[in-house]
Amino acid sequence: MLRFRNFLLLLVGALGLGACSEPPTPPPEEIQQGMAEALFDTGFYSEVGITQMLGRHYEPDNDVWNIIACYQFALADGSESTDCVDSFNAFQMDNGIWIVSVTINQVYRWRSVSLPVDTPPVADPAE
Repeated sequence: MLRFRNFLLLLVGALGLGACSEPPTPPPEEIQQGMAEALFDTGFYSEVGITQMLGRHYEPDNDVWNIIACYQFALADGSESTDCVDSFNAFQMDNGIWIVSVTINQVYRWRSVSLPVDTPPVADPAE
């Protein structure tokens, strides 16, 4: 009986049917900065800043966090406004680096937002 129980435990673990661990959580400050930079990179705004993160939802099938956030922006003509968007995504690469992406007006942009502590900085090829 003990062999059968051990076999079942191994099978459940191998199939990933055991207790699920919490997915890694994106670092809030770095994610907010990356979200603002990705928005700026779309070319629609002369200035942009995240004003509020309304919430996030983890999609285990895609291993990605969907984030809803509001931002304040200025346009080239000097006008300012605020908007909220639900197309932010954040995910962690296998080397620990977090990526945040956004799609605004069918323009997709992404930013790398953090390096793991034990990863040395990458040298600039222009130097």
